[in-house]
Amino acid sequence: MICKDQSPENITTISLPCRGIESFGNLEKFKKLTVLNLSHNQITKLNGIEKCTELDTIDLSYNKLTYIEGLHAMNKLSKLYLHNNQISKINDIYTLKFNTNLGELTIRGNPITFTKNYKYHLLQLLTQVKNLDGKLVTDKDKQDGTEQCTVLTDELILEYSKIQQLQLNSPLHKTIETNDWKRHVESLNLSHLRIKKIQSLEGLINLQQANFSHNLIEKIENLEFCPNLEELNLEKNKISKIEGLGGLSFLKKLELGKNKISVIENLDHLENLNQLSIEDNQITSLQGFPILKNLMELYLGNNNISDIKEIKHLSELPKTIILDISGNPLTKEPNYRIFILFHMKKLKVLDGISIEAAEIQSAKETFTGRLTEELLESRLNGISASEIKLLDLSNCKLKDFDDMFTQSNFPHLRELNLSNNLFQTLRCIGYMPHLRLLNLSANRIETLVIPNVNILDCKKGLNGLNVIFFPIFY
Repeated sequence: MICKDQSPENITTISLPCRGIESFGNLEKFKKLTVLNLSHNQITKLNGIEKCTELDTIDLSYNKLTYIEGLHAMNKLSKLYLHNNQISKINDIYTLKFNTNLGELTIRGNPITFTKNYKYHLLQLLTQVKNLDGKLVTDKDKQDGTEQCTVLTDELILEYSKIQQLQLNSPLHKTIETNDWKRHVESLNLSHLRIKKIQSLEGLINLQQANFSHNLIEKIENLEFCPNLEELNLEKNKISKIEGLGGLSFLKKLELGKNKISVIENLDHLENLNQLSIEDNQITSLQGFPILKNLMELYLGNNNISDIKEIKHLSELPKTIILDISGNPLTKEPNYRIFILFHMKKLKVLDGISIEAAEIQSAKETFTGRLTEELLESRLNGISASEIKLLDLSNCKLKDFDDMFTQSNFPHLRELNLSNNLFQTLRCIGYMPHLRLLNLSANRIETLVIPNVNILDCKKGLNGLNVIFFPIFY
């Protein structure tokens, strides 16, 4: 009931059962509304209710609702009565998972209740619900739910699939009636059904989207029957190995988050992949990461990658503009952002934060001209740094960094060629008493004087030099 003398802004309760109402109309003015009772009406959609964010109790029982949407912003919603509607699938009430304070829910009298183990599937999705269909949810209810597994059958696929729109009297419609319906399936949403094994996919040759998230799947298999698959969601399962993706050359989006994967492998052939999500797994290394030429978004957050140098394995990705590596131990490194930007120059967003020009400049100034492991390895010619006696690092664009060359790194080094680089001082030379020949010609050195340090004194450890080549000054 609504009091006519009260302005909409002050109304807290609306009760209009059995009025033949088909839609909500404009409820935007009812800003303080906390209780809404529209039971026993003809409502089919929830359009117009989304503005009532203060709602605590909603009664929509005995209507004609087939799915629920528009309630996700209602953080205060604690009681929702949906019994005796036309809801037939778990996925039709999927958005209720975002109503974290929803403690009481009724769903009895809907077609969904005829689905095997529906209560357990629903409780797995809506873990916040404490009272279901008038009964308190017990620990046994939840335990029973975890013990139940669903076998993926043709009947289940038909129930949770989206089939191409067909005219009732068309030849294609007749094929569905004659069990040839599978080739017309375009998308399949099988999330939250406690499926343990991927099977019964034979004939799904035109399937483009498949969602197997939030199940009990341990192995990726039988996807070769879906050669036109473009999007695959396997999040929150029990998968420990990336496999079974052979033949999916059209795959563009792959979601493998919240599994038990420790190694990134078997992705080389996915040449059209542009989004890859492997967050919340057990990955420690990026070694062997494939050069996916069309990969634009890569999500690796909340793994166990600790060595910042692992980022170098991603440096050859030509189109990657979004990277999420947050939650990994390597992000504790003080310069981790600019290190990543230096090695992945196409990035636009890192860990959800847009990259600024100042960061790019800082990355260049900090890391350009360093003696990297890759550069050093290419010049050592198979000899270890601890054994090398003659080292040629000419024409490497090296810059001034303190103590790049020390006895601890090169204990037996006798001759060092640093010609044609970008050195301005001798800061790069540390303690090297065994060095006999040093070539610094064709650099940018304008003075041999380093403040407070004599070029050949024992602090720099160059007192053993026999020959030293410097630029000619005029």
